[in-house]
Amino acid sequence: MMLVIRDAQRAALQLDTDVRWYEGRLSQLYVSFAQAPAAQRQQWVREGVARAKAVGLTRAERLQFLCFEQTFFPGCLDTDDFTWARALLVQPGLPPAERMKALRQQTIQRLLQAEEAAALAAQAAEMDRAFPDPPDEPDAESVDVGGADSPPSTAGRPA
Repeated sequence: MMLVIRDAQRAALQLDTDVRWYEGRLSQLYVSFAQAPAAQRQQWVREGVARAKAVGLTRAERLQFLCFEQTFFPGCLDTDDFTWARALLVQPGLPPAERMKALRQQTIQRLLQAEEAAALAAQAAEMDRAFPDPPDEPDAESVDVGGADSPPSTAGRPA
């Protein structure tokens, strides 16, 4: 009797092989991924692969897509904050590789902007620590505007 493997069985075997491979690669690249329980990692990969397939990405782009998700968080594409990413991934007429390239470029740009904003916020926080209270400003009448050699002004003072 000859063993027959149906297309659905072949696809399931391929998916299991891919999930193990993606899981290994992501564990090497992302510490937080590697530290998650095995069941959680497999779920993230399986759901990520399903999301990648849903936007028409091929096996060649799926690892990049999974890396995108791990950079932010698994399932980030399903949130309102990532409409920009969904729009890039469903662009009609662009091959999957071009859509992933656009996603990578936009992700890098957004991460750099976030890094710059964080640096500015850190500088502002440092200033707040250095100068917790605004210095007391002198009263306008007590300021000598005439210079060191001029006598103090008597304008506005009772005689």
